[in-house]
Amino acid sequence: VAQRAVLLPNGNILTNAGRTLIEVDRSKRTVWSVELATVPRDFTRLPDGLTAVFIPDIGLVLIDRDGHQTILHGEPGAAKEGTVTVAPTSYLTFPDPG
Repeated sequence: VAQRAVLLPNGNILTNAGRTLIEVDRSKRTVWSVELATVPRDFTRLPDGLTAVFIPDIGLVLIDRDGHQTILHGEPGAAKEGTVTVAPTSYLTFPDPG
């Protein structure tokens, strides 16, 4: 079951089905997908094409178009839900999905 959907600038939709992030085009064809360790709390596509995903108890994960995942903040419980430290002086804030 999809928990959230994001309309991307190219007209595609980024959504999740449980642990899987999926990008579909207007014809509902999957153009990109990646399996995560657990269900994400939130996600967004960044301007540089990376996908930022907040996963509870893991932190912020960046995923490239090839599906490679990089954990930026990996201390369980250290990141507040919705806001994750990216660098000492900058933050990435996800909008409240409501």
